[in-house]
Amino acid sequence: MDNKMMMENLLNSTKTMISLYEHASVEASTPKIHEEFKTLLNDALELQHEIYTAMSEEGWYKMEKAETKQITKTISKYAVH
Repeated sequence: MDNKMMMENLLNSTKTMISLYEHASVEASTPKIHEEFKTLLNDALELQHEIYTAMSEEGWYKMEKAETKQITKTISKYAVH
């Protein structure tokens, strides 16, 4: 397994952890448990960002530049009215 594939696997695993921690935080039965999962969630979000940044610097994670029209359309789609 090459470095790119390992980083992709790590990124996907981290995204899964983020989803699980978010759900656990929402479902927590006590404030203490909620705070613990919120801390884990924030740590996982930081890790995800670090992995993304490293992959981006290697050229392994490229983003396409969105046109202004597409950005406006997406904002309108998710805007709370």
